[in-house]
Amino acid sequence: MEITCLAAGFDGTHVMTGTWLDTIKALRGPDRQNLVDAYVFLERYCNDGSISGFDRTVPERYSPFTKKATFELPILELDRYRLIQIGEIPYLWARDTLLAGKLPMPIHPVSENDLISSHPALGGVSQFTIPVIPTSSGRTVMHTSGRETPHFIKLHYPYEIGRFGRELKLHKWLSGLENSRELRQHEVEFPRGLAYLDEHSGVYYEGEHPIGGFGAIFRDFRPRPPRNNSPLLVPTFSLYAERGRPSGYRPLLVDLLEVLTKGRARLDDFLQVLIRPVLECYRFLTLDLGLIPEAHSQNTLLECDLESCVVRVVFRDLGDIFKDYSIRCARRLHTSFCSYKCLDPRQDADIFQRRSFAFDFKLGYYLLEPMCRCFADATGVAVNNVIPAVRELSVSLWKDADDYFEDSAHWYCYPPERGVNRDSYERRSKPLFR
Repeated sequence: MEITCLAAGFDGTHVMTGTWLDTIKALRGPDRQNLVDAYVFLERYCNDGSISGFDRTVPERYSPFTKKATFELPILELDRYRLIQIGEIPYLWARDTLLAGKLPMPIHPVSENDLISSHPALGGVSQFTIPVIPTSSGRTVMHTSGRETPHFIKLHYPYEIGRFGRELKLHKWLSGLENSRELRQHEVEFPRGLAYLDEHSGVYYEGEHPIGGFGAIFRDFRPRPPRNNSPLLVPTFSLYAERGRPSGYRPLLVDLLEVLTKGRARLDDFLQVLIRPVLECYRFLTLDLGLIPEAHSQNTLLECDLESCVVRVVFRDLGDIFKDYSIRCARRLHTSFCSYKCLDPRQDADIFQRRSFAFDFKLGYYLLEPMCRCFADATGVAVNNVIPAVRELSVSLWKDADDYFEDSAHWYCYPPERGVNRDSYERRSKPLFR
């Protein structure tokens, strides 16, 4: 049985010889590009899409599911004074010398015409293109060529992907950069299993009309805090994906678990190796730093060293982190953030709803429950035993923070509709994991 791997730099056909990991290992090795190939393979082709049912995405030629390895990303060359810059921008130029006084402004091909027509000053600006790899988010791309190490570029995309618009206006652009800065400042306090993809820099074009501006953010491929090893980066949605999995093969979750435990895939192994690190890292961020990550399966990855069997939980797409001022003030941490996605008890009435929404809906419904059902289906352990075991573990980790969720009998989610926001919470009974 064969599966074609179409990741960048890897377009051969590889024989599946017993497990997913055999194929993934074939993509790994001392060469760094092999690690990139393995990640892209999982990111693009082992992905069932969102379980929300809202699958609206970018056009096919820019989709992560296309058979085309890359597409050309337009880069505008703008005078420095016309852009806001934060951090050190990766070198993107297609030539050896960079034009004096210029900065690159990446734009998604789908939005290029609309952006230029909305900002007449951009008409006639010199530009070039670079090859980029589409990723599962649709509007974030990966750049692996040139003199820079691999990195991601998060783009302005003023159209719906899933059920939300993905524009990168000033408040959203600033949020990702300042949240990443905050994590950098607290790395020394991190538990051993916590990491993140650093959004280290960005450019923003304000134009003649600030409300119509747009930005781009540059994100590292290698997680922070940095380590000397070269592990495999696994998007959690690929653990239970059916798309790309040959008929008769087990989910990647079980194969990976057996590698990390040297041959075991018992319920306790599932709990301790895969579930506990996610819950512990989530708890640290929320209770110690007052930062609530959007920890669904799109934004949560596992960094797996297949030799040492060490796992770290990696969070990405940091702009959607909520800042919980109640926790931060109690911990004597600053609250100097832009106002986007902040929970301030002096003016926000939805603190407990948002805490539940983030844990019960985003982490629980979109990540923990699919992992539980996948493990149960693949191993024959009854799901009615798996979910209560995860709940018991979760309750034990939150036992000294009983008042965090306020209500242990109810939880909050969004209805399955477009255009929902913080006024749209639905209250439901019996949380699965607390």
